[in-house]
Parts: sequence; structure tokens; C-alpha cells
Amino acid sequence: MTCHEARELFSALIDDALGGKERAVLDAHLATCADCGRELQRFRDTVALLRAVEPARAPAGRDRRPGRGACSARCSSPGR
Repeated sequence: MTCHEARELFSALIDDALGGKERAVLDAHLATCADCGRELQRFRDTVALLRAVEPARAPAGRDRRPGRGACSARCSSPGR
């Protein structure tokens, strides 16, 4: 397995979505490749940070569809 192939599997690894054979091949690569081990740790740290972020909420009274803000309540013409 190449480093590129290993890194392509990081997301599936984090999501526990790898099959047994894929997992075994990736684990074997990680056991011998310090660069990929460090990269996997960075990836895990990034995922943990993103999971800790609160989702953004639209202000009250705002339509969440793009282009439909406070103006949509005031505008009487369709398409404005």
C-alpha cells in the first residue's frame, strides 16, 4: 500500500467503515510508516475539532434558503 492509498482510507477508518482486509492492510502500512502515522493523528485531531464546533444557526426570522433574507418579507414582486 502506498502512502496516498493509505491516506485515502483515513476517513473510512475514522468512521469505522473499513472491511477487515482493508483495515489489516492499512494497519500494516501504519505500523511501518511514521509519516502516515503522524498524518493520521493530524486527521483525527482535525475531525475531533470539527465535531466539537457548534452548528451555525440562522438568526431568528431569517429564511434559511440562499437569497431569501429579511427582504423576502418586504418585497412584493416574485423573483426580487
